[in-house]
Amino acid sequence: MKSNSFEFDCLNCNQVMRIVFNVLINATWDLKEAIGEKLATQAKKFYGIGLVGKSPGGGWPHMTICCCERCRTKCLIYAGVEEIYNSMYQVTIQAVTELIESEEDSHNERVNNCE
Repeated sequence: MKSNSFEFDCLNCNQVMRIVFNVLINATWDLKEAIGEKLATQAKKFYGIGLVGKSPGGGWPHMTICCCERCRTKCLIYAGVEEIYNSMYQVTIQAVTELIESEEDSHNERVNNCE
């Protein structure tokens, strides 16, 4: 049976985190708007997203930030989202990466709490 969410363990405390696929599907296509200009630039370089902009596993790259409710670790969720039929999407999780912030960096306004 297919699920409507992706579950993973927090990278620090092993708390189960869940991101609903619709959060990724409905995330803006503009990474700078979704996660901020500085982080979008760093993420594109880190993940090797090139000029074409396609995700290696297929689809267009969508990203969101979620935060562990237990330890407050912030993670960047990177997925390829492809519309395979009219309003039917295939979501391929590419990476879950811990975000380590310096004092001048803040992603609080863009955090989507995982369930």
